[in-house]
Amino acid sequence: MDIDERKRGDEQKHLLLREVHHRVKNSLSVIQALATQSFGRSAANPAALNGFLGRLAALAKATDLAVAQQGQPFSLTDLIVGVARPFLSPNRFELHGKDIKLPARMNVPLALVFNELCTNAAKFGALSNAEGTVSIEWETTARGIELHWRESGGPPVPTKLDQGFGLRLILDVLPVEFGSAQIDPLPSGISCHILIANPG
Repeated sequence: MDIDERKRGDEQKHLLLREVHHRVKNSLSVIQALATQSFGRSAANPAALNGFLGRLAALAKATDLAVAQQGQPFSLTDLIVGVARPFLSPNRFELHGKDIKLPARMNVPLALVFNELCTNAAKFGALSNAEGTVSIEWETTARGIELHWRESGGPPVPTKLDQGFGLRLILDVLPVEFGSAQIDPLPSGISCHILIANPG
């Protein structure tokens, strides 16, 4: 009897999760349509629309991963590959690190961080030409999980970065959810250090 009740409870939980996922995806689709219509009827910069839609896509991917894991810890590797997939091409990304499971609450903020880094690299950095590469490394230390994003082979990087929305999102908004982030405009390309403190 207890086993039957537990199975019914699990089934109800999974059904509820799928329903929430369905509604969230529908909401994102509506927001996408509204944004396309709103931006399209004004003189807004098309790049602004593309950036907005890219962030929506990152949210959708994070939601897909959360549902696939049914609210359980998710794979850091799966998240990175999922967000970077539109930007992937042979030998452009190098991933180094043992796969790590992270709590579901970190799914969305990290997906948005990687989306911003990939988008910036595609526009201005290592992914904006045919030779640049991105190295993503992570390891577990006494401080938590330390992740390094390093670009190389791209165009020269300004010594002072433009404090646009994407940069503020990475440095000021999203780290509240996971720890801290630091971006350095090195001559070889953008370098970003992310600390995921107390990931358990």
